[in-house]
Amino acid sequence: MGDPVDELLRADGERWRLAQPEPPEPDVRRWRGGHRSAYLAVAAAAVVVISVGAVVAWPKAAPTTPAQRVENPATVAIPTVTWVVGRTLELRLMQDGPAQATGTVSESAGQRLLCPPVPTFGEGCPIGLPFTGVQVPVGSEVTLKGTLSGGVLHDATLGTPAPNSDGHTDIPMDCAPPPGGWQPGNADSNALHDYLYARPDRFHPPRVDYPNGPLVVPTGEPGTRPPEVLVVGVVTGDPRAELREMRARYTGNLCVMSTPDWSTIADYNRAEEVSRSKALTDLMADPANGIYQISSTNEIVVDVVRLTVDLHNRLIAAIGRQAPLHVRSWLTPVYP
Repeated sequence: MGDPVDELLRADGERWRLAQPEPPEPDVRRWRGGHRSAYLAVAAAAVVVISVGAVVAWPKAAPTTPAQRVENPATVAIPTVTWVVGRTLELRLMQDGPAQATGTVSESAGQRLLCPPVPTFGEGCPIGLPFTGVQVPVGSEVTLKGTLSGGVLHDATLGTPAPNSDGHTDIPMDCAPPPGGWQPGNADSNALHDYLYARPDRFHPPRVDYPNGPLVVPTGEPGTRPPEVLVVGVVTGDPRAELREMRARYTGNLCVMSTPDWSTIADYNRAEEVSRSKALTDLMADPANGIYQISSTNEIVVDVVRLTVDLHNRLIAAIGRQAPLHVRSWLTPVYP
């Protein structure tokens, strides 16, 4: 028989545990960064993915507090960042003829295949392009140039990757450091987040900037963490009045800028909603279309193996005028 004192302590501890409230649900509103993905089976061995692009890199809460210092909203400088086209949207329609692509070499039934970056479960190359010509070891990542005909890249040779002009550009952080510099601590505030997202037509999606470089290891005391600056673009309205509202809710490192003509939170939300529409996912589910990824930022980005006039027309019909469309073709034409 056990010690009576031990039994009493154990019973008392059990009653205390049962009386405690359930742990709170995680506040997922903060974690709007990264990619949320849903997988769709295209064929028995093929899987494609819908990736929804980042709306805001809102960091997870940590038991640290930003420095409690607030500049004078009446005198702080508010930069203006004018929107400019960050890339030329070129429809790379791919007919038979000179073509190139970058991918990983695989092999199936004795045939070498060049595989696009299609997310899959396990091994395999669900949308592989057969090629002839150059001998390349399986597993190599290469760029091949050749003549596309009948679904085969003939007389392939090694090439160099084409310049990537499809990157999404976000607003820069143009604010000057306040007197004393940016302070260590997390850029995190539910109150500010709620204010911004309750007014989606006014603001560009906020992001976190690391003026001294990001934290490599997620540990450290409040005074040792590198500065994190919350960057907010005011698309419509009075930036200085909005700065006052934000400062009433957040006292950490903050960069508020005037960003006329930039996309808004509402634009990002709309593109995300359309990217998940049945019309688009139905097109993606048909392996004949070769759509291997649909993502969204302020526009819908569709990655395809080969962009044809017919596929482009069907994508336009599925989306309509609900959101801007950007289609990226894995196979691209080679011009003389």
